[in-house]
Amino acid sequence: MRTGTGRDYNLIVFIALVLFTAGVVFESETLLLSFFLIIMVAPVFFHGREVRIQGEKIVLEWGLLFKRHVEILPSKVVDVIDASSTRYLILARYLPEILLVPLGMITGGVAIFFTSQYRWVGLGWMFIGTIELVAYTVPERKRAALIMTFTTILFSLLAGILKTSLMAPFLVAGVLAAALVWKAGPMVMNTIFLVTEREVYLLRYESKDEVKSLLSVMGGGNAAE
Repeated sequence: MRTGTGRDYNLIVFIALVLFTAGVVFESETLLLSFFLIIMVAPVFFHGREVRIQGEKIVLEWGLLFKRHVEILPSKVVDVIDASSTRYLILARYLPEILLVPLGMITGGVAIFFTSQYRWVGLGWMFIGTIELVAYTVPERKRAALIMTFTTILFSLLAGILKTSLMAPFLVAGVLAAALVWKAGPMVMNTIFLVTEREVYLLRYESKDEVKSLLSVMGGGNAAE
């Protein structure tokens, strides 16, 4: 079991998207380079590490070279939610800051589409941002998949009207995303929300045995579904 990304990472990615948008609009190589640099360096500080149990504490760590950690007492945990098993989970309810990235993509895409000669870049950002936004906010799996399908058709038609080469990539990516959400729900496969009094943490697991082990450390019980 590993820790997932936190609100700091989402904020950093949002800033990177702002730099990318400005770089395309103003055709600035410096801003574009800053975007790619941030995206490459971010994992050094925000990559999730193995969850450790230290005495009675749950230790969460992030970072490849520069580690930072949080120690959580089981008594401070108010809820444990297995997001993969929760049919009507709204991801944004537990991590509202996660909306920064898709909203940044959509806003940046609109700005690039209407102010830059690289309209296809703006169209791509808007498409990806919209797909992510649906996955993060629509609670019912089939409804989310249906909205994604209509979104894919709309953007594919727009790509065709604008005579860009994005029509086929949009169709493939959109159908795959809709199929994944239809089967597994919002983009939180194998994910646990560890809800404390002050914060919500994402934990990624590979098997249900890891979930059971975590719950046993916390005093038993089942993750909410």
